[in-house]
Amino acid sequence: MPSATPVLPTETALPTATETAVPTPMPTIEIEPTPEPTFAQPAGCLSAEEQAGLSTEQMLAYADSLLGFSIPLSTLKLPRAWNAAAGTNLTLEEGVLAIDVNHIREGYRLQYALNALHVAGFAAYLREDDRNERHILAVSLNQPPPAAWEEYASSYWTGEAPAGDSTLLPGLRLTPCDWMVETGRAPDLQAGTLEAADWSQPDLASAGQTYLAEMTEDAFEVAYEIDWLEGGKTESPVTMCGPLTWSINTDARAFPLGYGEWLEGPKSFWLPSPSLNGRPWSLFPPDTYTVMKNEAPLRKFDFSTFPLHPGDIVYTYSGGDGFDHVIVVTDVDEDGRVYAVSNIIRYRPIKWYSIEHIMLYDPGDPLAGYFFNEWSTDFVNGRTGHGGFEVLRWNWRAKDISGEVANYTVQPGDTLLLVAARWRTPPEEILRANGLEKAAQLTLGQELVIPAMPLH
Repeated sequence: MPSATPVLPTETALPTATETAVPTPMPTIEIEPTPEPTFAQPAGCLSAEEQAGLSTEQMLAYADSLLGFSIPLSTLKLPRAWNAAAGTNLTLEEGVLAIDVNHIREGYRLQYALNALHVAGFAAYLREDDRNERHILAVSLNQPPPAAWEEYASSYWTGEAPAGDSTLLPGLRLTPCDWMVETGRAPDLQAGTLEAADWSQPDLASAGQTYLAEMTEDAFEVAYEIDWLEGGKTESPVTMCGPLTWSINTDARAFPLGYGEWLEGPKSFWLPSPSLNGRPWSLFPPDTYTVMKNEAPLRKFDFSTFPLHPGDIVYTYSGGDGFDHVIVVTDVDEDGRVYAVSNIIRYRPIKWYSIEHIMLYDPGDPLAGYFFNEWSTDFVNGRTGHGGFEVLRWNWRAKDISGEVANYTVQPGDTLLLVAARWRTPPEEILRANGLEKAAQLTLGQELVIPAMPLH
């Protein structure tokens, strides 16, 4: 995403701990522990002096300068917007904006817009009406909001829907800027709280185990519970590979932070095809992953040259007969054997559907595993991968596999904890690698080194 010349915010100093002496004859004095210093405000926030007096239009212009979109948000303003508290559409007053974003096809770019509006001084929400039209509602925090929109300003910090607004989509909400706290427009929240920043490794093995189904009727029940068609019990284990892969990743919190079309539900992974419709790869920000493409049949590929790891999403092509398929690698054992949880379809000798924890391949036995047996040679029940395959690998995982550092450019809305969550790397390790203090302020365009972590 393009970045603008940043306006540098003021730095937050680390608080100094003090000791209190306790005289012997006096009663014991309980000393409140010195709180851990909070991590600094999001990158791109202005200082209180810079923010003061800015009009809504000036704030919007600042957001546009950060985004660099070919169509500026300032040209897309709507005159009215739905207000859930009032139960009707209201003509918008100074301090409240509705921005038409239907032309933005890549869902992840909507999160970029939300982030830029936030550091410009808005409580910004992504919404979709009953006609499936999307807009961003942005309420200025630089001044007391109009009474009808007050709940939209305050509810941003609670994570709740203002007045139960059912049109909200699940965009990421960000840590407040310092000036928002200083002026009473926001509570003093620890950085990373609203974002639910979590840099732990996703446990795909445990997530996958919850979907296992030995019998046909059990596999149907799992398909119904995933409910990707949302129209009653019309789902089938036969076409569930995409929704199953989505569900395992979602439960393990393996997808990137922030809004994207994958958050719309398991249907976003239904009937994907990277070569035809771009999905599921096109759902994600392109700077979060890389794709390895191989046109040779799956059974002829030497996986010692590209070993699979947990979190890798594998898409296999049928090549004219059989079926396309998508799975996520859930675990690798100590001997390097690679596993996934997959729907399995058998037509002979009996019709039988199941969801199983299967071995994909064994590096110690080139003839073992589904890649080299069932999915390569079974013409009766169907094969896959003889038309080639693709592997999506998250960049945070590639960093750790290579053992080499990655470079990251700070974007609007970033905090250290948000960067840590995106790269699945403890913030303390990022601080150490960059020689930063805990309360150091990240600045727009700043280059960070993200260290490699031990593989789990």
